[in-house]
Amino acid sequence: MATTDELCYICFDNESIENPFADPNPCTCKGTIKLHNSCAIELINNSESCSLCKTKWLFTGISRRFWPNGNIKDEVKFVNGVKEGPYKAYFKNGQLKVKFNYVNGLMNGLYKCYYEDGKLYQDCMCINGVLVGPFKSYYDNGQLNEETYHDANNNRDGPYRRYYPNGQLQEEFNYVNGKQEGPSKSYYDNCQLKEEVNYVNGLREGLYKSYYENGQLKAEINFVNGQRID
Repeated sequence: MATTDELCYICFDNESIENPFADPNPCTCKGTIKLHNSCAIELINNSESCSLCKTKWLFTGISRRFWPNGNIKDEVKFVNGVKEGPYKAYFKNGQLKVKFNYVNGLMNGLYKCYYEDGKLYQDCMCINGVLVGPFKSYYDNGQLNEETYHDANNNRDGPYRRYYPNGQLQEEFNYVNGKQEGPSKSYYDNCQLKEEVNYVNGLREGLYKSYYENGQLKAEINFVNGQRID
């Protein structure tokens, strides 16, 4: 039977492949203290302090969490309690799921997310933890699903387009400071126009039209400041 000094100081459990002890230890006030990586990370994320020396946990090293089958679930480096450098997360089968980079605890640079078969699901750019620039997502067949753009304040700004799995355009409109502005159109998967309307400051304005798949007019509705006018 393990002694108290051989158990995790937080959860009083043994070290295992799925939950190894932190190395180096985030607390240096007592050399015999052992902490699982997961327990250390939870304390760091909650900004907790050591109950013995009252100093903040400042873990430096690689944190890894594991799936029950022994494969790595995710891994990230800490420097004095702050995430720094590449972060990677994996599916249970070992296939890469997410990768991005930390700078001083904030996401910076290219973010990529994948389907379980390895095909790209999403990609975008982050600056100081904020999504900036182009954002794209993809269907599992590799076709582009949607594309948009974010400004420095993480507001959608500029053209937005969504596509059908066959690559045909499904809808298109424009954002200004996070609100729809200007013409908005949606289409059937045969490219036939489905709906069209105008937006002003995020609200429908003017004549809305919808169509049947054969191109025949289905409905016309007038809007003022987003309110339907009969």
